[in-house]
Amino acid sequence: MGALVGIEIAKKYSKHVRNLILCSPPLYRHDNEYSLTLKPNKLLPKLYQAAQANPSQFARLAAYATKYKLVNEGFNVTSENIETYLAALEGMILNQTSYDDALQLKMPTYVIYGTLDPFIITNDIKTLAHNNQNISLKPVLAGHEVQGLLLKAVQTKLTELLAK
Repeated sequence: MGALVGIEIAKKYSKHVRNLILCSPPLYRHDNEYSLTLKPNKLLPKLYQAAQANPSQFARLAAYATKYKLVNEGFNVTSENIETYLAALEGMILNQTSYDDALQLKMPTYVIYGTLDPFIITNDIKTLAHNNQNISLKPVLAGHEVQGLLLKAVQTKLTELLAK
């Protein structure tokens, strides 16, 4: 969700942001209608509804996902914090305006994302870059977690920008 926070900060404090790096941003056009129901813009609301209806089962599923390294250890959803997690998911993912906000960004913005990331809709990201010439894309053979090749790509871009 850090990319969404970054967009919001860049929008509100644009005079203080020279460049923006967005790593694996879950940006969704809400006007899209996709033929496959497994796309993130359809899947995330369904996941949210299932988690809201069965919070204890969702917390158990999250524990298994962490144990078997399907997600990183920072994904720590328990029965004690499930309400907070669901509120964040609703606010940051389901009701976001970040895609529209990113269309308005005036500073150079670098979107680095994994081509195997299940939370990225490649067509939406490409359309965003096409409609805002300040946005450039860097696809990397990686998933959603910032590790391996995705981490290296972010480090390389940070080093390049800091050198300027």
